[in-house]
Amino acid sequence: MTSAATPELAERYNLSAGSTYSSSNATTENLRYTLDENGNIDMLGIGRIQIGGLTRSEAAEKIQSVFRQGILNDAVVTVAAYNQFITVLGDVAHPGRIGISRDAITIIEAIGLAGDLNITGRRDQIKVIRQEGDQSKTYFVDLRSKDIFNSPVYYLQQNDIVYVEPNKVKMGQSTNNDNSVRTISTWLSVSSLLLSIAILIFN
Repeated sequence: MTSAATPELAERYNLSAGSTYSSSNATTENLRYTLDENGNIDMLGIGRIQIGGLTRSEAAEKIQSVFRQGILNDAVVTVAAYNQFITVLGDVAHPGRIGISRDAITIIEAIGLAGDLNITGRRDQIKVIRQEGDQSKTYFVDLRSKDIFNSPVYYLQQNDIVYVEPNKVKMGQSTNNDNSVRTISTWLSVSSLLLSIAILIFN
C-alpha cells in the first residue's frame, strides 16, 4: 500500500483491476503484486523492481526509494505478504496448512501452531522438505539438539513441508491393527466360501 500527503497521487498505485478512480472521490483496494521467477514485481507506472530475497521492511524501503526519485517524494510504502503457507503433517495434533503472516517463522513455532507433537511423535527426526530451484531437498532436524539453531531449515520458507514421524510403538500398533483387519477379513471370506459350498452340497 502506498500513501502520501497528496492522496490523489498515491491512489493510482493502490488501484486494483476492478477498482475505479476519480480525483475527487476514489474507491480503491490495495493492489497485489506477484513476484515473478526472477524476484521482480512490475509496478503500475514504474516498471520492474527487484525485491526477491528481501524482507518486507527491506522491500518497502526499496520501493519507497524508487517512488521518491521524482515520482512521489513523500511516499510511504507498506508491504504485506499474501498466500504464503507452510504445511505440517504427520504425528501432530492438528496437521495441515498454516498461513505465514510475517517474514520469518521457525520450525518450533510451526509445530506449535500445529498443536505440538503427539506423545508418539519423534522429536529426534523431524523431516523438512524444501523446493530449491527445480529440485526437492529433504532435511532432518533433531528438536532435542542445540544444533537445531544452526540448521538451514530452522527458519522455514514458503511452501516448506514439515513431517513428524511416529515412533516405533505407534508404527507397531498401526501394523498390528492392519494385520488384525486383514485377519478378520480373511476369516470372513473363508467362512462365506464354506457356507456357499455347504448350501450347494445339501441342495
